[in-house]
Amino acid sequence: MDVELHEYLKFEKKPEQTELLEFVQDYLFMLANCSDEEPADTDFNGEIIIDGETIRTEDKAAYVEAVNKLSEADGFTIDISYIGYIDLSYYGLVMYSKLHEYMTKDSFEYKLSSFFPDHGEFLHCKISDGKEVDPYLSLSDDVLDHDFGEEWWSYSLNLATRFDFEKHYDLLTELQKIVRENIPASEVGRCEDFWEQGDLYGLCVEIQFNCMRLREVQDFLDKINEVLLPIKDELEASADGIWVMPKHFGLAAWDWTEEGFKVRGTFY
Repeated sequence: MDVELHEYLKFEKKPEQTELLEFVQDYLFMLANCSDEEPADTDFNGEIIIDGETIRTEDKAAYVEAVNKLSEADGFTIDISYIGYIDLSYYGLVMYSKLHEYMTKDSFEYKLSSFFPDHGEFLHCKISDGKEVDPYLSLSDDVLDHDFGEEWWSYSLNLATRFDFEKHYDLLTELQKIVRENIPASEVGRCEDFWEQGDLYGLCVEIQFNCMRLREVQDFLDKINEVLLPIKDELEASADGIWVMPKHFGLAAWDWTEEGFKVRGTFY
């Protein structure tokens, strides 16, 4: 299965569970082997930090030596990204499933940001202090203006509302105008196709809305909210889809709230 992932694993001290350590080593070797077998179709990069020394994946000989030395290290940090094919029938949900088994038996911190393009599915996980942490629970509007010089990447975003369109036809027209003027121009046609087919509920349908700052999305939503909030008691509304910034374990989602549509994010 094709996957795009970023993983971070840190042991402050040597793992107590030998089987877990061996699995981590096998997994790291597997990633390196996959990138060697299909170099044109994979992108594998990152680093291993042992005793203050940083070993990059680009130096394959040093990388292999570092993986072998993990069994001797008092502690280590792994920070890797991989894009390509992985045999998930053997490795389960990448490293996450194995670490989840051992999270109460060993002390470590683990983070995963992954996307499965064949299915359009995301998986975001964090394990810390022997517990699984749901990144979605830390979403807030505190990150709207963060700018790392990288895009928030989105996939299949949907924004919908339902009200009496005949009664409030002027509002429907205004909402569609706001969508046309504020979402990426390449996505407008998709929305218009659905409107022309009679799907008036979908303001945004399976669009991409990549941005440098989430504030760009919230500014758009504020314009939508200005139209909808006066008739809030007469409508239903919903939003689904997420934004990701894998390098920084960034995650964001939009939703309908008592205050209208909101986008919130986190760096977990």
